[in-house]
Amino acid sequence: MIVDSAHYKDGVRQNAEALTPERAAQLRGAAGTGEFVWIGIHEPEPGDLERLQKLFGLHELAVEDAQQAHQRPKIEDYDEDVFVVLKTAHYHEDREEVHFGEINLFAGPGYVISVRHGPGSELRSSCGTRSNPPCSRASSGLRSGQTARWNSMTSRFRL
Repeated sequence: MIVDSAHYKDGVRQNAEALTPERAAQLRGAAGTGEFVWIGIHEPEPGDLERLQKLFGLHELAVEDAQQAHQRPKIEDYDEDVFVVLKTAHYHEDREEVHFGEINLFAGPGYVISVRHGPGSELRSSCGTRSNPPCSRASSGLRSGQTARWNSMTSRFRL
């Protein structure tokens, strides 16, 4: 299910409401320096990724991988686009259990699409204060434009 989508310019979200995938693709095509669109999906439903594949030209094998969880962590380069698989872990302190998930990222000129499988942590809570340096770095990375999209996406991860 698509949970949110937005157009960013110089690190600032340009729309209050979520964009349709078609509108996001239009904005991506017209994106200038410092602009990109982001679409977030959790547990993709049938047809979600195929629709985005047509709109954004996503590679067929990457779409197949993102459809189902349990991929190995990897980075695949498809000319101007990249597909990344990251493993996530969420600790439930009250039950002393660790739940694992997966995030798949499609990124290319003017766009980022994230596909999450499994439980996840609320990222906003970890970036909720002005004094949190990783959030400041991510925000400044967004302002830097497309060339910094990878840095802003991975600023909280050690690869």
